[in-house]
Amino acid sequence: MKTNCPLPKRFSGMTRRSGIFLGLLALLLIAPPTAIGAPFAYISNSATNMVSVIDSEKVGVAGAVAVRNVTVDPSLPFNLPWGVAVNAAGTRAYVTNYGDSSVSVVDTVSNSVVAKVGVGRFPIGVAVNAAGTRLYVANSGDGTVSVIDTTKIGTGSSPVVATIAAGEFVYGVAVNPAGTYVYVTDWAFSSRTGLVQVIDAGSNTLFRSVSVGSLPVGVGVSPSGGRVYVANSNSGTVSVIDTTTHTVPSGWTVQVGTSPAGIAVSPSGVLVYVAKQGGVAVLWAQTNALYTTVPVANTPFGVATDPAGARFFVGNQDGTVSVIDSATNVAVARPIALGGNPLVFGAFVGGAPSVADCADQIAPLQQQLDAANATIANLTAQNTALQGDVRRLQGLLDAANATIATLSAQNTALQGDVRRLQGLLDTANATIATLTTQNTALQGQVQSLQQQVTSLSAENARLTSDLADANATIAARDQMIDSLVNYIFGAKADAFVAAAARDAAYAELGQAAARFGGKNPHVSKAQKEYNDGLNAIAAGHYQSAVVHFRHSYEMARHMFQR
Repeated sequence: MKTNCPLPKRFSGMTRRSGIFLGLLALLLIAPPTAIGAPFAYISNSATNMVSVIDSEKVGVAGAVAVRNVTVDPSLPFNLPWGVAVNAAGTRAYVTNYGDSSVSVVDTVSNSVVAKVGVGRFPIGVAVNAAGTRLYVANSGDGTVSVIDTTKIGTGSSPVVATIAAGEFVYGVAVNPAGTYVYVTDWAFSSRTGLVQVIDAGSNTLFRSVSVGSLPVGVGVSPSGGRVYVANSNSGTVSVIDTTTHTVPSGWTVQVGTSPAGIAVSPSGVLVYVAKQGGVAVLWAQTNALYTTVPVANTPFGVATDPAGARFFVGNQDGTVSVIDSATNVAVARPIALGGNPLVFGAFVGGAPSVADCADQIAPLQQQLDAANATIANLTAQNTALQGDVRRLQGLLDAANATIATLSAQNTALQGDVRRLQGLLDTANATIATLTTQNTALQGQVQSLQQQVTSLSAENARLTSDLADANATIAARDQMIDSLVNYIFGAKADAFVAAAARDAAYAELGQAAARFGGKNPHVSKAQKEYNDGLNAIAAGHYQSAVVHFRHSYEMARHMFQR
């Protein structure tokens, strides 16, 4: 693993045997650290209608106030702030308001809302390009992406410069570092798999759709722009997209565990963090392999790293935020209690880095150094053992030379025996001639037996073919049964998926009732499906709940298409 950062003091316990290895690492780690202001995390809380601002430098410092709260809109208590994106300069934080279909603009200097921009229905994901000039908002309610020109906010001109039809239920959004492509996760209910919709940022048009896992949520792009990482909540996987082909190559889907949601790529591009049930899965970006799982508080959802990669922040649905040291994968302090439901989502950490941007590489490098030291110690022990083996073998060689001298004398005696045995051999040759004649007669018998074997082989081939036909028939029936079972039951859903399906159905049903009236028979049928879904959730039948909510969602949506 390559890095441009100085070797930290945590690399200790090196022996003289590993000095060469350490020297090679030191040649790689030569870039000086950057020492500027501390980063801040902006945590949306749908239950409190606030954004909590966490000062990373003050976390765990006794007597320091690490959290400030910003009310999104006092006049609307149910704004349901959700997704957050911070621009590269750290001057603005953009917060999607799921409840009133808007984006709040937070001035990070005054920690106050300075503007509000209307977007599509039920926005969730939000991302800002590296230049800070374009904001992309995923509107789950109408399957669109709103494109906002941030330079027009507050000027009197409409900042929404485009609205792109991007899918059915769009969720997360990310922009590549060059600002040329926008990646949007789409639950794509009508498709057998989830999709990532790729938008050409230059023309604001849909460029390509990439198949990923079921119910994709979070999406992140590597610093090079070469890979896109997608958390598939219902599949328990992360899909890795190769942006040179915009496909998921074979072997680039990683199992990470139950309900992965938020995802973040470290600034160095070495590690990928995935918030999932039971902790944060950490992946090696180079090999797409699971490196470790970091325990945090209950039900983590969103995850983001600071600009240096020194820490990563995790929003937990138990009302807390965990702050983890990337070098050790250990919490900096106890989880910060915010209350409510900090369902933060996106790249919600901003501000200038306060340490060198290699902290996320410390733990992996330490692991490699420990492995190298263990290998050196093992090889040293083997070398000592081999030296003993050499001395032992020298003794055996001396003994062998003595044995050779003895055998030479015995060889002279054996030469006489050879002459005697030659006479016996001549007699044996005569016997062989006799046996050869007998063998010729036996060959005739062998040919007869060979014909019988050939006949039996043909019969065996016929029976083998019959058996293969029978196995094919059985396999076809098994496949039909498997397809029927999969069609009936599908992939098992969890409470989070059922809740997300419930919210989507509720939103669509509410629009239908407002448009056509609650007594409309189609509205009544959709309402009954929704109620059945609620009963299924209460009974713990999440898969059944997802089916009912989806029927309700499709019935309500179909009314607008009549």
